[in-house]
Amino acid sequence: MNGYGFDVGTSGYDDEDRLVSWNRDDNNLDQAWNLSLVGDWNSVTENASTQSRTHGPTHELLTAAGQTITHDAKGNQTSIPAVLRVSPSPNLPLSLQWDFENKLISADTDNDAVADVTYQWDALGRRVGRDDGTTNTVFVQSGHQTIADYTSGTAAASPTYNYAYASYIDEPVMRAGTGGNRYYHRGQQYSVVGLTNGSGSVVERYAYSAYGGVDTFDGAGVATSSSDNRYTYTGREWDNDLDLYHYRARMYCSLSGRFVSRDPIGYVDGYSQYGSYFAISDLDPSGLSKHHWFPQALLPQLNGKCSEVFTRLGVSGKQFIDLFTSELGPWGGGHLHTEVQTRDPRGKWNDHVKDIIENSSDCCDAIKKIRESIPDWLQAAQDRLRLVSTGGMPNMTKHRGNGAGGKQILLDHLIDTICGWPPENPCERPQPVRWWVPITVPRWIAVPEWLEAIPPRIQGGFPTIFVMPVLTNPTPGAA
Repeated sequence: MNGYGFDVGTSGYDDEDRLVSWNRDDNNLDQAWNLSLVGDWNSVTENASTQSRTHGPTHELLTAAGQTITHDAKGNQTSIPAVLRVSPSPNLPLSLQWDFENKLISADTDNDAVADVTYQWDALGRRVGRDDGTTNTVFVQSGHQTIADYTSGTAAASPTYNYAYASYIDEPVMRAGTGGNRYYHRGQQYSVVGLTNGSGSVVERYAYSAYGGVDTFDGAGVATSSSDNRYTYTGREWDNDLDLYHYRARMYCSLSGRFVSRDPIGYVDGYSQYGSYFAISDLDPSGLSKHHWFPQALLPQLNGKCSEVFTRLGVSGKQFIDLFTSELGPWGGGHLHTEVQTRDPRGKWNDHVKDIIENSSDCCDAIKKIRESIPDWLQAAQDRLRLVSTGGMPNMTKHRGNGAGGKQILLDHLIDTICGWPPENPCERPQPVRWWVPITVPRWIAVPEWLEAIPPRIQGGFPTIFVMPVLTNPTPGAA
């Protein structure tokens, strides 16, 4: 949108590549940050007005411009001062209440000690309801995507909105329902930059500050908001009453540039449990892992080398890469970590995969090199961090999943049935083979019913995979 681009100049990033200043093209907004060694905002300056901040021993925000922020015993913010609010009551603080799982359950927006907005959650940690006292909305979930909004009590055939998504979890492409169809248009961070109607006319535009502050305009560029759209920054949901974004596992405040509760998985991707990292190369849609994104620019090269293999597998280049670089792979699930990445959180493994693909002669050569390097990477990462491993398979008493071990099994299958071994027999015998993918679980964890009930099925075009919980060192075998 004209005037809403930005410029960081020659001094916009510090020696650690952290953003320290930027200017909007229309010259109506400039921001600069004085960062601590771990990234806390010691002060932030906006249009020549400086706001100082203080932080506690776990990097929790204690004060902003002299106004106090309070927390409960688990580190959840229980109050957000007026200086960190946008609307609709910018001169009043916001009070928050949390449940035992650190989920936000209510908010007092007008400082009268009465909850004005309440949230409801299901047993899987998904937000399934919101009541603002006027409208009680039910969010229907498919996995971790909202596919429909209903006003509580309405018939199943009468949703307020239905949503359709593209390949990424936070990439809505269409909303149907009240007011007619709306089509989403996004930027490289999956932030929604515009909505169009069925005739292709722009009905709403969005512009953002560096940390997600959003300005909304109509198609002509006049400041307004009439489309009842909550999907904005990085494709996440803006709550206009709370001035917070819903990021599944946590709530995010764009004015403070941080989350308002601690990271549920602890110190796995930084020194602060409240810090926000909106990099163009990393994704964490579940809020429970760190997913290093494979560079989109490399996909044409990958597709060129692997087109025949991808055709036989029935997958795209992006799906193939997700298998080796994503916690959200065909059978991984949002709560399972790719073990190499968990042990090497700076994403060197993904850089390694990228280098292999760039320098391999063909697709099968790349697959084999990736497979051959997994044990060395696991051992090197284990030696560095002194983590526990059992026979090359991760021990879930220390880690969240068996991503790397399972990937070795699937790579062995690809090498054997797709590429052939030895290399003289490339890309032959693409047989769908059933494999038992074992998951080592600690003895004190009961196997949940949903895990036992997973039906055999083709997932994303890959071979049929069964999940088999075991308590010993597993050996894969055809079923």
